Amino acid sequence: MESERTWFLLVVKSFFLTNKYLRIASFNFS
Repeated sequence: MESERTWFLLVVKSFFLTNKYLRIASFNFS
């Protein structure tokens, strides 16, 4: 099933994006 793999990639991509945004935010606040 392809949809499962696509879902996984979406979750991983969003996780990395959130991680990047959190890092930028914490860097700006410090």
